Amino acid sequence: MIIGELPNLLGIRVPMGDVGDRIVSLVRGIDQVDLLTASLSAAALAVLFLGPLLSRAVPWSLVVLVGGLVASRVFHLADRGVAVVGHVPGGPPTPSIPFVPATKLVDVALAGAAIALVGLAEALSAARLFAVKHGYRLDTDQELVANGAANIGSSIVGGLGVAGSLSKTAAVDRAGGTSQVSALGGAALAIAAILLAAPALSVLPKAVLSAIVVHAVWGLMDVRAIRRYMRIRLNDGIGAIVAALGVLIAGPLLGLGIAVGQSLLGLVYRSSRVDVEILGKVPGEKAAWGGIRQHPERTLVHGILVLRVDIALFWVNATEVQDAILENVDAAEGIKALILDLESTDQLDTTSADMLASLHKQLNERNVDLYLVHVRWPVRTVLRHHGLRAELGEDHIWHSISQGIREARRQHQIPSAEPEVAEVASTEEDVVVATPTDGQDIGRRSGRGSAEPEPADVEAEEEIVVASTYEELPDDEPLDGRGRRRGADDGNQLGVRSGARSPDRGRRSTGR
Repeated sequence: MIIGELPNLLGIRVPMGDVGDRIVSLVRGIDQVDLLTASLSAAALAVLFLGPLLSRAVPWSLVVLVGGLVASRVFHLADRGVAVVGHVPGGPPTPSIPFVPATKLVDVALAGAAIALVGLAEALSAARLFAVKHGYRLDTDQELVANGAANIGSSIVGGLGVAGSLSKTAAVDRAGGTSQVSALGGAALAIAAILLAAPALSVLPKAVLSAIVVHAVWGLMDVRAIRRYMRIRLNDGIGAIVAALGVLIAGPLLGLGIAVGQSLLGLVYRSSRVDVEILGKVPGEKAAWGGIRQHPERTLVHGILVLRVDIALFWVNATEVQDAILENVDAAEGIKALILDLESTDQLDTTSADMLASLHKQLNERNVDLYLVHVRWPVRTVLRHHGLRAELGEDHIWHSISQGIREARRQHQIPSAEPEVAEVASTEEDVVVATPTDGQDIGRRSGRGSAEPEPADVEAEEEIVVASTYEELPDDEPLDGRGRRRGADDGNQLGVRSGARSPDRGRRSTGR
């Protein structure tokens, strides 16, 4: 913006073009600087930058604007070679519906999309910048609706494309505008100027307008922010530099495209960096598991390997994750079961589901059983549609690592490192309720005399075992807080009495 205003500030005629062309033209035409125009620009900039040091209550931009008009009238600056705004048409616009010939529809659509993209990007940049500065919340959807409505209104009266402006927003902020009243006041003054004072504006020097723009956007050049990005996270600093250079070199539209492309490439690159970590039991904490890479004091489980995929699974990293898992399995000895923690994956695509199916097959060839834990509801839904959920079995999908380990030990008869605690029989009023949805509690309703045995070696995050399978309810049917279908009576309650077997392939609900 500042480079674009330099020709008006110096009185040099520069052809339209990108930033590079403008800089070359300015350098070549430096000997053509108009001294009177440059002096007027210097005076206007001095008032704008030094005036706030004297008083922030004075609207210095308005002072410079009025002063420029007066100076132009008194000293006849236009006759002395100073470029002025020129003829400003007066009178209200006439509303009309714009007509676009069919042969121009494609051109108009492409040009409109480009203007909308650049305009919305600048509008959101300004809005977010000043929302952070003044501590208010920005609703981007509302901003999009407002921009659309403003452009429809502008098109009806033959106006230009409407968008939020960094320079004008900065000018309003510097003048003390803090609410929509400033915008309404500006609109009222613009209408009054069009109707009453349009001819008077024709002698306003362009250098004065350019000085106001330069002063408004000067404070938006935040080099310290880029240094802060580089210090906190290198990728963020690189993204900011690529965006800035892209706009400067290739223009706003192509520059924004370069910035978006670089961001997407960075996202794909970070997502493709595979990190599969071996987990161990955290000493002294109940049902807490963490990586052993930096904490060798965490204990492993005999005969069971617990792995956590620390990135979201999707098609870019699926193969690398599978290779990393198999590498860890092959490096371990005497493994009968693999507990795979998918907590970082909140959704699954077909490629990733196919990878899990292939992993299951290759683990079976190694006589290693696969258990999935921390499986979120959207992931379970994809696994059901894929068929892997039925192939694995509901007793191989759990909410917690502790439950998965307990089931793996039971199925593969892996002895515990500590003596088993005897199971305590409960009354027939003791009912186990399953809640397959994420975030809902798994609770126990107990009658008198019931007791809840404590697991011997691996403390569970939940103190009971899910007593029925996920297959009993459709994935899209909501559950209430007790794990029942809404509207179902007690006879349809999901769960079985303690010590009994579920009617399909349920697991024992004896507190193990």
